[in-house]
Amino acid sequence: MRRVLVCSAIPEEQEMLGWYVARDVQLVPLICGIGNVAAAVSLAEYLLSQTPDEILFVGSAGAYHSQSQESAGFRAVASNVFFQRDVSSIKGESSKPPLMPLVIETRRGPIAAGIAVRSGCEDGSVNCVDSVTLIPPGSEFEGLDFENMECFGLAWVAHKKNIPFTAILAITNDVGPLGSDQWRANYRAYSRELQKRILNGLTSPDL
Repeated sequence: MRRVLVCSAIPEEQEMLGWYVARDVQLVPLICGIGNVAAAVSLAEYLLSQTPDEILFVGSAGAYHSQSQESAGFRAVASNVFFQRDVSSIKGESSKPPLMPLVIETRRGPIAAGIAVRSGCEDGSVNCVDSVTLIPPGSEFEGLDFENMECFGLAWVAHKKNIPFTAILAITNDVGPLGSDQWRANYRAYSRELQKRILNGLTSPDL
């Protein structure tokens, strides 16, 4: 049986998944906390005693201007490309030491790949910030698709441990000054819809 560790920042993002078993797949839940550091520490602690076959992050993300959420309804994205660029570095006001990675590309495991296809996920990159971006994204944000606060920390740990890692995210808001209000209005309904699609992807006859 393949064990898929399902990480989420908060319990509501995986409340329908739990210790789900479908044929030869078992989902193992882990609430990793909010932010890249909390997520990375939680995953690293878990991996001290357990080694799953794949790691899947189930959560939410905001959309930058090129992938606008406005009037789009429910959307989901599957990603294996993760940036860590905050507003000051995007605007050229700060930089990170060259030994710190700015982008990580992880392997997509077969279970996550199947779920992504059957769930109707788009592909896109995820920029993982330490605080929510409140300014309207300008031209300097070109090339960034979606924004989340946990994926980079998880991807870094998974990459170092050579474990396939994929993020599947509900797009809940536009990045910008209204983003937090849009997230609060949408995240519960969109999270439940995302979890339903993930479960349907696990039980599909061609799994």
